[in-house]
Amino acid sequence: MSHLSAKPNRPEEHECCGGGCSPCVWDFYYEDLERWKEQQKNDQNESPELES
Repeated sequence: MSHLSAKPNRPEEHECCGGGCSPCVWDFYYEDLERWKEQQKNDQNESPELES
């Protein structure tokens, strides 16, 4: 079983300037969150013995 990384933290209000930057801190957050979700799903599929 692989080690789950920590769920990414949402950016704080002051971390986004609202200026439409590309990429924005929110872009990085959502990319990291999707990777984290995929890792969670993959790790659960690799460890069916934990479901019993």
